[in-house]
Amino acid sequence: LLLSRPRLSSDGNNVVVLLGVRLPGDQVLAAELNLSEMTRHLEDMGENADTQVVVCDRFGNVISHPDRDMVRTQANVGDWVQFRAALRGADTLIYRQNEEFYLASQTRMSLADWLVLVRRPALQALSPALAPVVGSAACMMLLLAVIILQLRRELEGLIAHPMAEAVARLQGQSLGETAAPVPQAPFAELQRLQEAISAQAGSILAGEKILRESERRFRAVFEQAAVGLCVLNAGGGFMRANARFQELTGYTVEELRARTFRDVTHPEDREQTEAAFQRLVEGHCGDCQLDKRYVRKDGDLRWVRQTLSAVRDDSGKLLNLVAVVEDVTGRKQAEETVLRSLREKEVLLREIHHRVKNNLQVISSLLYLQSEHVDDPGTLSILLESRGRIASMALVHEELYRSEDLTCVNIRDYVLKLVPRLLSTYCCGKQLRPTMHVDDLTLLIDQAIPFGLVINELVTNAAKHAFVNAEQGTLHVDIREKEGHVTVRVADDGVGLPPDFELVSCPSLGMQLVVQLVRQLHGEVAVGTRGAGAEFSFSFVRKEAGTRELGQGHDR
Repeated sequence: LLLSRPRLSSDGNNVVVLLGVRLPGDQVLAAELNLSEMTRHLEDMGENADTQVVVCDRFGNVISHPDRDMVRTQANVGDWVQFRAALRGADTLIYRQNEEFYLASQTRMSLADWLVLVRRPALQALSPALAPVVGSAACMMLLLAVIILQLRRELEGLIAHPMAEAVARLQGQSLGETAAPVPQAPFAELQRLQEAISAQAGSILAGEKILRESERRFRAVFEQAAVGLCVLNAGGGFMRANARFQELTGYTVEELRARTFRDVTHPEDREQTEAAFQRLVEGHCGDCQLDKRYVRKDGDLRWVRQTLSAVRDDSGKLLNLVAVVEDVTGRKQAEETVLRSLREKEVLLREIHHRVKNNLQVISSLLYLQSEHVDDPGTLSILLESRGRIASMALVHEELYRSEDLTCVNIRDYVLKLVPRLLSTYCCGKQLRPTMHVDDLTLLIDQAIPFGLVINELVTNAAKHAFVNAEQGTLHVDIREKEGHVTVRVADDGVGLPPDFELVSCPSLGMQLVVQLVRQLHGEVAVGTRGAGAEFSFSFVRKEAGTRELGQGHDR
């Protein structure tokens, strides 16, 4: 059997297909099949059941369709979901198209190899079965609405109204009044809630009372403090200032709030103030103190000592900064007066040392002139020794005059000048060579003068008596300090001391001076030998500046 594609009849009103049957002898019997009856039957069946029935061939070409234009234009339904399902052999199908679900069924006409596609909207197909369900659901909803209304009425009576009454009592409560619970609470939970609220309200009221009292104390301390107090924000702007701070700057609180600390700081002090402020803001320190100058509103300057502290929350975030400002203008002026007085006294003291040195040099010169008219060797020796002693004291005052510290003498500089002068005075043409080791130390003037006189006597004694029969010699001077103890050693390589030499009983004025002056230094002299020569040594404790012994009067 051969079938052609559906096409319109010659009159254009019906759909026909051509049938062909092969006969013996290669002959074909052809006929035209009118499909109009089948089409009307399918349309009637679809209209009665609200169902769409479509017949197509296996290529999707429409043979019968409720829409005659689909047949007339020979439309193709090959892209339909239902057609593809029929090709796969599916008998039934539920699918969605244009936001609507459809129930579909399809079958194949094996003789003609046509497909019959039947579909119907799912809602229309299931409506007969859903009607009893919808009715039951409506009854249930009505019953549920009744139950909900009854439950709402009960809840309002048991919970909503008592809770509203409790809230109204709390809202109408004045500050400091104790919370009164609703009498005869309808359920235990509300009773416990009211008791908890009452207890919490009592705690809150007590806390508020303590807070208010603390605020009053803080305000009293802040406003009545004898020093200036102010609060700064993180940018350095004034937030709050007490009366004393307003008095210091000459600005009111309102005027200060429009300014920062930089506006009231002297231009020369802004750099150090800004550096301290940034260290606080960045958390490098908790507080800082500095002396600075404030420029008042009227232009006057005030010296202040400012202590700035950072206030942070528990997380470390900066909240504000608190400054405590003390007016130290009077103290600064007093310090300036004292410093000026000290400078004047320093100049005066230098002048005194200079004049004393000059007077001692005048005395030494007078002794020298006197010695020019003395023929007695003993008297001449006494005058010469006296000149040496006076020169050693004059050298102390010269060192003090040249020193930056007018209370101390640098012993190293002093000894390195004194010893060569003494050897050149008493060498008598001999080659006397000094070897010296002197630590860098200083002595107060009341120790420096007796110390210098002792060195003068020991060096003079060695230069006069140690090298009597020699043309040359060496004098050793060793002065060391360790932990405040000064040790002095003066030695020579001369003839040495007589066998019966006793320092304490020696009739020489020079040796008696050595013993007495070392005692004045609270030391003891030791005498010994160094090879063939003599050695004198002593030690004492160096006094620190500002110390004075009990019972000590003026320098002896």
